[in-house]
Amino acid sequence: MKRLFLEISSGQGPAECELLVAKLMVCLTSELYRKVRFREVALNGNREKSLVKSVLFELEGEGAAVSVAPWLGTIQWIAASPFRSHHKRRNWYAGIRLFEAEPELAFDPNDVEFSASRSSGPGGQHVNTSNTRIQAFHRPTGLCAVAGEERSQLRNRELALARLAAKVAARGSAGSARLGLEAWQAHRELERGNPVRVFRGDEL
Repeated sequence: MKRLFLEISSGQGPAECELLVAKLMVCLTSELYRKVRFREVALNGNREKSLVKSVLFELEGEGAAVSVAPWLGTIQWIAASPFRSHHKRRNWYAGIRLFEAEPELAFDPNDVEFSASRSSGPGGQHVNTSNTRIQAFHRPTGLCAVAGEERSQLRNRELALARLAAKVAARGSAGSARLGLEAWQAHRELERGNPVRVFRGDEL
């Protein structure tokens, strides 16, 4: 039986979009908890600050795909920025998508090996002299993901794991051509138009 994965992503959006992802995590899991079990596979962001760039869930439960179907697509949140009081923009977006993975490709963090090396590029002396760049290697598939843009090794580890989880799931997706090359690419290509749901103010 194929396994279902759900991704919620802020795309390349600012902090307001990351806050929207955190809100959607709570809203979606609360609304569907009687029908769907959400097992968090990987999270990229800061849960404590409610700033989440993307999160990947594995779904369980009879009819899970049908239950989440009304949420799939672009979600729009119309609200004043909670971070920038004088900012004129009031429209914030996140994307929700569903894909399938073959059982042998289903992602298990225990199958991942991590290695650290020195990062290069912007970031100052700390980046250049510390082993902050993380490579995550998935033993069953041979897939790799790398993260080195954060100053913290822990944050890069989380980011690399999230990217690898998306790669593994996308590789096993029966509809990968329709869904895109991989989940992380979708994170960069979030469609802003034609939202499937629109929330305003404190509705979330």
